[in-house]
Amino acid sequence: MSKARKKQKLSSSQAKADPLPEKSESALIVLKSIKTAVTDTTLVVVGTYERLLYGFEVTNSEDPSELKISPKFIMPIHIGYISTLSLCSKFLASGSTDEVIKLFDIKRKKELGSLHEHTGTITKVQFFGTSHLLSASSDGSIIIYRTKDWEVLKVLRGHLKQVNDIAIHPSGKLAISISKDRSAIVWNLLTGHKVSRTKLLLEGELVRFNQSGDLYSIVSSNSQIITYDISKGKEISTYSATSKILDGTFIKFSDDNEYFMFGAADKSLHLLDANTGKEVFYFKAHDNSFNKALSTKAK
Repeated sequence: MSKARKKQKLSSSQAKADPLPEKSESALIVLKSIKTAVTDTTLVVVGTYERLLYGFEVTNSEDPSELKISPKFIMPIHIGYISTLSLCSKFLASGSTDEVIKLFDIKRKKELGSLHEHTGTITKVQFFGTSHLLSASSDGSIIIYRTKDWEVLKVLRGHLKQVNDIAIHPSGKLAISISKDRSAIVWNLLTGHKVSRTKLLLEGELVRFNQSGDLYSIVSSNSQIITYDISKGKEISTYSATSKILDGTFIKFSDDNEYFMFGAADKSLHLLDANTGKEVFYFKAHDNSFNKALSTKAK
């Protein structure tokens, strides 16, 4: 894509950029972290409503109760507020209400450019390894990019309204998307075709696979978590939260059980047994509410 075309598209999206939310104070939108080449060092990247991207390097100290946090960068990279981030071992991608995806090489510490294929707010960006990037938008489409040259490989169309979230199966062959049209679509990422489409009773806001890919959970707009077993093709557990669920992820401990951890708007963290839907742990985690800041991935 030529620089002239990039500038032209940026100008047109600037005119459509969403205003800031009514609250003007800083608000955390997304937070992602990834292990760097040094084993005890983690890169943490934060996007805000103020359109700023912050990078911090977190290093373990000799005292296990202390962490060394060093600022690495701060960049005003979007003209709309940052709505989604994704990190892999090589790249960082950020999406915004300005309809643009910004790309960075985190190893060479340089900006790679922008992707302008969507015509709506970028609602999700997610890397699969270092080879591919998936993006979703309020325009109802999902796009698969090859990171080698950022070529568009497939455009997935099937939702009638905004795509709220996507989850890539650990094999990289399948993905699930959920939308404001109250549907969940399973995609074959190799062909770009729909495998199945399921009508949901309520709008799905989050979807997550577990690490082995045999379970996935959908969080609905009424903060109900429904977990499904892929091999059985049916629902295995349900949990209803009393506060809005902001983010969640599967985790596994040494007991080999599957758990789903989520953060809620009432400033709490919860841990559920994914197979039974029973809450096994709960605590008030913050003095202030947080938004989309759970991740267990460290590569």
